[in-house]
Amino acid sequence: MFFSTAEPSYLNNRIELLYKNSFTTFIYASLIAGFVMLVTWQYFKMPQLLIWLCVIVTMNAIRYFLSVKYSRLDQQRNNQNWEYLYYLGVIVSGSVWGSIIWLKPDHSTHEMHYFILLVLTGMAGGALATNAASSRAYTLFVIPLLGPLAIQELSDSRQLSNSIGLLIIVFIVLTHLISRNNQKTVEKFIRLSQSNSEMCEQIQIANNIMEDIFCSTHVLFATLDIDYNYLRVNKAFAEADNRGLGIEDFVGKNHFDFYPDAETEKIFNQVRSSGEGFYAEAKPFPLSANNGNVYYWDWNLKPVNNIQGQVDGFLLTLVDVSAHKRSELAIQEKEIFINSIMETALDCIVTTDSRGKILLVNSRVTQEFGYQRDELIGQPVECLMPNAFRDQHKLMLKDHAHETNVMLSGRRLVSTAQRKNGESFPIEVAVSDTEIEGVRYFVAVLRDVSETQSLLRAIESSHQEIIKTNKKLEERNAILKELSSKDALTSLYNRRYFNEHLISEWNRAIREDQPLSIMMFDIDYFKQYNDEYGHQQGDDCLKQVASCLTEVLHRPADLIARYGGEEFVALLPATDTKGACVIAENMRSQLEQIKIEHKASKVSAYVTVSIGVASTVPEKPDQHETLVRVADKALYNAKAAGRNRVVCDLELSKQG
Repeated sequence: MFFSTAEPSYLNNRIELLYKNSFTTFIYASLIAGFVMLVTWQYFKMPQLLIWLCVIVTMNAIRYFLSVKYSRLDQQRNNQNWEYLYYLGVIVSGSVWGSIIWLKPDHSTHEMHYFILLVLTGMAGGALATNAASSRAYTLFVIPLLGPLAIQELSDSRQLSNSIGLLIIVFIVLTHLISRNNQKTVEKFIRLSQSNSEMCEQIQIANNIMEDIFCSTHVLFATLDIDYNYLRVNKAFAEADNRGLGIEDFVGKNHFDFYPDAETEKIFNQVRSSGEGFYAEAKPFPLSANNGNVYYWDWNLKPVNNIQGQVDGFLLTLVDVSAHKRSELAIQEKEIFINSIMETALDCIVTTDSRGKILLVNSRVTQEFGYQRDELIGQPVECLMPNAFRDQHKLMLKDHAHETNVMLSGRRLVSTAQRKNGESFPIEVAVSDTEIEGVRYFVAVLRDVSETQSLLRAIESSHQEIIKTNKKLEERNAILKELSSKDALTSLYNRRYFNEHLISEWNRAIREDQPLSIMMFDIDYFKQYNDEYGHQQGDDCLKQVASCLTEVLHRPADLIARYGGEEFVALLPATDTKGACVIAENMRSQLEQIKIEHKASKVSAYVTVSIGVASTVPEKPDQHETLVRVADKALYNAKAAGRNRVVCDLELSKQG
């Protein structure tokens, strides 16, 4: 393509160069046009020559104005349009200058003809220099400039003129080739200039970044000359000193005047003599920031060489790693502490990774299982188990590995372990796990419970024996209690048991608001019976009476007891006066019907009883003795009324 399709950055620089080179050219071209007019005015037609001069001056003024306007525009200008405008200007300029050949009169001298030829070729040479950035601009100018002259010379019949015409064409071609070479040279220059500009810009950016880093970083930077005098320090370096010094207080001062230290000076001298840098990790460096704490630094002393390769200075960088170093020392102390605990522990402690590989064991493990420590490290923990448990443990470990949110915390179980010699023994295992930086670890505490289980078995055996003994004692106590609550002769409950049972039934009657009845019995003329038949037969009589009275009571809650001598008492829960009197009469009648002979009785030929009955609905505790007294009074009344009868106390309704 004839017009430029170059990249925008190159096009901008080329158009800018064309317009810039044209500023003075317009002035010189106008002056040359005026000089041509002065030389040729007497040979040319004056009006046409004057018009030609005015056109030249006007055209140069317009192009000068456009160049000024272009130079004042910002970077957003459309350079493609300005390039077209420039090409239009050179075409018009070349055409106007070339038109002078048509103004020359036919009778002009050869000297004038050659003068015009010289002027036009001079203009072409000037254009070659002015438009060096664009071969197109030169070609667009020189063809209309010299083309008419070449045509005129070639159309002349003279051989000399024809030769001059050919020379003009050759001149146009050769200068066009020269202009192309010039354009390539200019292009290289522009691109080199652009590259240098971009490189300088990148260097400046890099310098700015380095300056920002130098000033704002927490890393301590200092540059020193060959004699260890400070050339520059950054803010972090100055602030690391406790003496309140500023950056400017370091410049020009010797490092070892600030921080004298023989060992550090030896290192500096070694770097200076060898030309090789020195680097140290977590090493103390002599700074005056000493407040009782030890400071650790990663520091680097790097030699800076001049163009001859000789050490000309130093770059010192320091990074404060005190916190990290203290943490590292604290971790080491904790590891020592933990190891001391593990080694003094009486239980076996095993640490594994998430796959069950053993990472750490204490000495108790080696003693208990018979392995050396290095025999266990890196081995699967299943090596401490019998074969029957290994597959099960692997499955449990695999299942737990997928439970990312489930953490063990002292989970305990009883299992079986296996020593190196194949001997199995019971153990108690407490397992915990923890996660450190996304990696899961297991800690197992193992304890041989062989003796414990033997002891537990012995305790269990003793416990069973104790249970058996206690059961026998309970049975015997029940028998003794039964015996202590029963009358030995009649096998009825005794008076003590009756009194205890009365209190219990009295309180229950209060809770349930139920009546409670008592019957008091006395065998009529029993003393005379003993005198008549003897005490042995008297005892038999008491047994028969007790048996007879008991047969009448059918409810489980009813109770009959021997109250003393020939007296008996019956307790009837949930029984009112009327019911109690009926039962009492049945008892009296039943005894009379069995006909136990009693010759000494004054009321009958057989053994009889007198009965006193008392009933109430209890309301208050501790009032049960009142009911007993009322029943005893009723018994007294029955005996006073002639014996062998039942007397019910109808006046007792409720006890307050």
